[in-house]
Amino acid sequence: MNVSPDWGLEIVVNEVERSAWTENLRAPFEPFADLFYSQNGPIVIRSVEFVGLTTAEDVYFTGKDLLLRLNASMETIAGLQPAMIGAVVDFRGPHPKRTNIIEAKGIESKPFFGRATITQVDLQGRRIEAPASASPAQEQMQASLFDPAIGAAIKFLSGEPSWAEIYKAIEALDKTGLASSAISENKKSLMRRTANSEERHWKKDLGFTPMQLAEARVLMKRWLRMAVKELIKERSTSAQKPPHRPPVL
Repeated sequence: MNVSPDWGLEIVVNEVERSAWTENLRAPFEPFADLFYSQNGPIVIRSVEFVGLTTAEDVYFTGKDLLLRLNASMETIAGLQPAMIGAVVDFRGPHPKRTNIIEAKGIESKPFFGRATITQVDLQGRRIEAPASASPAQEQMQASLFDPAIGAAIKFLSGEPSWAEIYKAIEALDKTGLASSAISENKKSLMRRTANSEERHWKKDLGFTPMQLAEARVLMKRWLRMAVKELIKERSTSAQKPPHRPPVL
């Protein structure tokens, strides 16, 4: 199994149900509990979904989506109470490092996500100061300047997008060619077909099981986040390269 050696997601579970959680998260199946790390501490989930991620914030949002699905499965199959995210665990370097992320909530009734506040601590609980960085909103604005298709996708996916907006966002992100593996081709095909059936055709397509709009919103917003990160990283890397100078003859 190609599991990322870099990241883990610490989860908080009902202590009475702890053994049931670890029993249902057995290696080498996906996802699984890292029992070596979790033996005397919190449960830490390892997953192929963390492969290729580069920041604790990316792992948090990917893990949040993973945990939504995992909680639903655990409740349905084993009757367990939902788990919550405790921290992101960074296994890079000589010692694991925990990162706590708190999402800011808006006061409006519609969904709103502000800047995530990141606090890093070492294993002794000492605070690790993170270098200054652009906020996610600033990164999105910068990416939209680099590629207008990103700007279009940002607008289509704001708030609670409809199926018509989901379809337009798919077309926009496909055009960028960024983070193409963020969603499987099967999922993209199902989203397109569902959108066509729900919004674009005069007659519903009854020959398949449509995707739920809530799932499509989660998948598309994850694709957008990954595309923005990839584009910012590409531009940052190219900016660090020395300028090309013709040889002196």
